[in-house]
Amino acid sequence: MTNKEFAYQLQWITPFSVPELNADRAVFDIPQCKVLDFEDTEDICQVGCQGVYPMWVAEQFKVKMAFDREGKRCTCAITRLS
Repeated sequence: MTNKEFAYQLQWITPFSVPELNADRAVFDIPQCKVLDFEDTEDICQVGCQGVYPMWVAEQFKVKMAFDREGKRCTCAITRLS
């Protein structure tokens, strides 16, 4: 799956922009995560988005997924596994 295809697949979760997209790296900027708009969803962010998804993506697509979160804003970077 290419970074462009991956960006298309992610759009159902929450609105985001893609400030960087090339063959080696994709960066997704999520200004306000819709998941975190709901009460008691902190675990979904920490366990699901920041824990389970990166492991699954690494196994399935051989890429590294890393998050940088501040409040409801999040940046997700996807790079090749070294």
